[in-house]
Amino acid sequence: MNLKEVAGVLARIQLLDNRAVDRVVVAHWEPLIGHLEFDEAITAVEMHARESTAYLVPAHIIANVDRIRRARTGQGITDCEWHPGYPATDCSKCRGEDRAGREHATSENAPKPDNFNPMSAAYDRPVEFAREVAVYNNQLIAGGFRPVYDIPRSWTA
Repeated sequence: MNLKEVAGVLARIQLLDNRAVDRVVVAHWEPLIGHLEFDEAITAVEMHARESTAYLVPAHIIANVDRIRRARTGQGITDCEWHPGYPATDCSKCRGEDRAGREHATSENAPKPDNFNPMSAAYDRPVEFAREVAVYNNQLIAGGFRPVYDIPRSWTA
């Protein structure tokens, strides 16, 4: 990518997290992600926005572009059942989420939340809903399941 395309990637990121972007920032990012293709970088940013609440850094974009390229070349990679885009044989997201070997909770095997009514009542109040999800996560962990995915930090602030 050239500087203008790097600025375009940063503009997309800025829309997601309101970070300040100026010429200095663009100049700093160019040697870090400039070797990538513009379309792949944009797709990688979108992947990150869908999958993570972490503050986006160049390493996230590079890792996601690597996933995009591996998927495109069809290197015999089968996706993880619970994390599309991650290899089933060595899903880093699974390893990172749960080192205790707990089973993923699915609609078929997960218990109904003990706090179902309060959780349902809080559906339109993100902070209260996040609290109720945290209670349900504790229930899942106690039952030997993995907790549900991370709650966006903006919901708990």
